[in-house]
Parts: sequence; C-alpha cells; structure tokens
Amino acid sequence: MITLKLSRYIFLWFFLLLSVLKSQENNTNINQKTELLDEIVLKPYLSYEEHMLLKKRVLKVSPYVDSIILLVKEVDSEILLHKKRRITRKYLRKKQRELTSIFYAEISSLSRKEGVILCKLVFRELNVTVYDLIKKYRGGFNAFMWNNLSKLYDGDLKIGFDAANNAEDQLIESICDKNK
Repeated sequence: MITLKLSRYIFLWFFLLLSVLKSQENNTNINQKTELLDEIVLKPYLSYEEHMLLKKRVLKVSPYVDSIILLVKEVDSEILLHKKRRITRKYLRKKQRELTSIFYAEISSLSRKEGVILCKLVFRELNVTVYDLIKKYRGGFNAFMWNNLSKLYDGDLKIGFDAANNAEDQLIESICDKNK
C-alpha cells in the first residue's frame, strides 16, 4: 500500500515538473500577469410575442391593483377610528371575508407570473411589499405562511419594483405609463 501511495505522489510530481518545463519551453511564465477584459452584458430584449404577453398580463392585473389601493386606504382610515384592538381585529376579519367572497374566483385564476406582476405593481403603487401588507393586517405568522406558499409556486411576496435596475420592471413601467 505504501508503494502505491508513493508511486502516485511520484507521478504527480513528475507531471507537474513536465508541465513547468513545457511552459518555459514555450517562453511563457506560469506567474505571468493576465489581463482580464470587462464583461459585456447585453440587454435582454424581448421578442414581440413576449412583450405582448407581458402587456396582456399587466393589463389583466392592473384593475386588481387599483382595487387594492382603494381598499388599503379605506381600511387604514377605518382602523384609525377604532380605539380598541379587539374591534380593529374584528373589523379586519369581516373585511377579509367580504374580499374573499368578492375576489376569490378572479384572483385564484391568475397564473404564477400574473401573481408576481401583481405583487410588483402593488409595490410600485404603495411602496410597500405584499408581505408587509399581510403582516400589518393579518399578522406575522400569516405573512410567513403566505410567503412560503408563494415560494412553492415561484413567487415571492417580498419582491419589490426596481425599474432602474431590472429590465422586466422597466418594461412593466413603460406599459403602465402608456396605458394610464
């Protein structure tokens, strides 16, 4: 066994010595400085079909965003009127039941990508993530559970909207600006 290990080390040293000699023979140095070029990043342009699909998705979820904005403003103003936390929680549960009965069929029929776009547009309009809205109105545990459920379907409730650095967000911004 010792001779097998020893023969491996000898072979390794022999190979390294041979590679060093070969590099010196070609007038190259292993420690020679290499100059790296800057990486070129190309903008990911969407084809016409992909752009139209994104436009269709944005236009499909934009009425829901408008409804969410109105509801958040209404609920916030109503919460300020309640002095006791118990009454506030009772009101929030009642409002959740109403919204579930109104919007459940439409919202549950959204695709995964439309749900992601909905979260981005809510952040764009309110400057608050959907996760933070759920945490504010229904509590941290509910927000945690809904966020983990959305991650199962390639979504994220903590996603923001960054039109300056994200190409898809730039396209969504231009679609929203053109259609308002």
